[in-house]
Amino acid sequence: MSQAPLLAACGNGGGVVHACLGSIRQEESMRQEHQSRVVARWKAARKQRQGKGFALPLALGVSLVLGLSGLSMQTATLQARARLGSTLQLRRSEDGLMSAAQHLIGQLNSRHNCLLELHLDDWPTQGMACANNKEQEAVRGGHVLEMTYRLVEWRPNPDYSGEGYRAELLLELLEAEGLRPQRAAYAVNLVRSAGRPLQALDLRELGLRGMRP
Repeated sequence: MSQAPLLAACGNGGGVVHACLGSIRQEESMRQEHQSRVVARWKAARKQRQGKGFALPLALGVSLVLGLSGLSMQTATLQARARLGSTLQLRRSEDGLMSAAQHLIGQLNSRHNCLLELHLDDWPTQGMACANNKEQEAVRGGHVLEMTYRLVEWRPNPDYSGEGYRAELLLELLEAEGLRPQRAAYAVNLVRSAGRPLQALDLRELGLRGMRP
């Protein structure tokens, strides 16, 4: 089997692609080996029964077995490719969402610190001190890795003990080529050090939150 169809089936996912290619090649090798064993058994049986009138029925039976065997192996291969394709899509979604979260946190830390301690619903009113409507719109959504994302929730918790707060970030990756919409939540520590404004640190993924309703 040539490389091009295999790469098309596995997509583009770095090391995951190599695992995908290896799995498909292994299944193809198993299918060929199985067919070779069936043919060898058929030839042995045919040699024993030649001259007794059984050659034609036996050949038809073996052909049927070979056809069913090939169909079964092909179905198993297609199922394996589908599972690997789903894994690749999920990995791309996770990478895209994490990149979007890092990009958003970078924007808040560098230019719009006052938004960090405000709930997302309060940005249009209380957040104007450091970000006008156009700037807030840029923070609420953007593009990373050729994917589009939007900010669904930013919820700081002022009850966090210590020198700062803890916030929860919820992002949505909109539908892209080969991907379905996904959401992911992240925990963020908001730390205020002496002489410096509030900063978002220690971005930690809390997991995917499923498809967009």
